[in-house]
Amino acid sequence: MKKLLAKIKLISPLYILWIITILIVGIYSIHNLPFTPSFPYYSDLSAHYGRAVASFAHFDGIHYLRLIKHGYDDTGSQAFFPVYPFIIRTLTLGVFDPVYVAIIFNALCLLVSLIVTTSYLTKVQAKRFLLLFLTFPASFFLLANYTESFFILLVVLFFLFLQQKKYLLSAIIIVLLPQVIYRYLKIFLTATPFSLLYLRAVWEFVTFVLSLVALYLYRNKMNLSASIFCLSAFLLPTLSGTFSSMPRYLIVAIPLFIAISKNMTNRIFWPTIILQYGILIITVALFVQGIFIA
Repeated sequence: MKKLLAKIKLISPLYILWIITILIVGIYSIHNLPFTPSFPYYSDLSAHYGRAVASFAHFDGIHYLRLIKHGYDDTGSQAFFPVYPFIIRTLTLGVFDPVYVAIIFNALCLLVSLIVTTSYLTKVQAKRFLLLFLTFPASFFLLANYTESFFILLVVLFFLFLQQKKYLLSAIIIVLLPQVIYRYLKIFLTATPFSLLYLRAVWEFVTFVLSLVALYLYRNKMNLSASIFCLSAFLLPTLSGTFSSMPRYLIVAIPLFIAISKNMTNRIFWPTIILQYGILIITVALFVQGIFIA
C-alpha cells in the first residue's frame, strides 16, 4: 500500500497538470476560436451536450457514443469494435451519462497504466517517462471518448503478465508501406503548402518517421517482445493505405516511451518536452474546434 501511495504521489502532479492543460486550452478555444466541425452527427451531439462536454466526443468519439446508445443498428459505426462501448454502456448502469462515464473510465485506465508502468522505473526515470508521455501532442486523446486509454491499460497488463509468466492471462489480454509513403509524397507535391490537408499530412508522416527512427535508436534498450510490439503498432495501421491517425496510434507504444525517457540525454530530452507541450496545446485547441487531428 505504501508503494502504491508513493507512486500516486509521484504521478499526481504531472497527471493533474496534464488534465488542467487540456481543460484550459479547450475552454479557451471554445470561447476564442472559430468552430468548424468536420465530422458527422455533431447536431445530435450538440443537442444533448454543451460545447465543453461535446468536445470529448468529437470525430470517432461520436461513433462510440452512438454505439453505446444504439448498438450496431446505427449506420457508419460498423467499423468500430464493440468491447469499449460495451464496457461504458455497462458502467452507466442505465442511469449515468455515457460521456461522463467514458471520461472517468479513461482517466482511471490511464492512471492505472501509469502506476503499473512507473513501478518498474526509478523515481527519476518515472518523472522523465511521465513528462515525455503526457506531453506527447496526441496524448489528449487519452481523456477523450476514444479507446486509447483502455488499450494502453491492456498493453501494460499484457507485458506485466508476460513478465510474470502468466501466459494465459497475457493471451487473454491481447504492409503496404511503400504505397503509403508514395501517397504522402504525392500529397506533399500536390497539396497547397501550409493548407490544413498539407499540415496534417506532414504531422502524420513526420511522427511516423520519427517513431521508426526512435525505435531503431533505442532497439537495444528494450527486450525483443517490446520491440516487436512497438514495430507492429507502427506498421499495422499502414495496412489501411494511409498514415491517417498515426499520431494517435503511436501513443500505445509505451515500451518506446520508457526506453526514450530512461536513455535520452538531458540536452535533447528537455527541448523535446517543450516542443511536445507546445504542439499538444495546438492539437487540443484544433480538436476542440472540430478540426480533425488524428
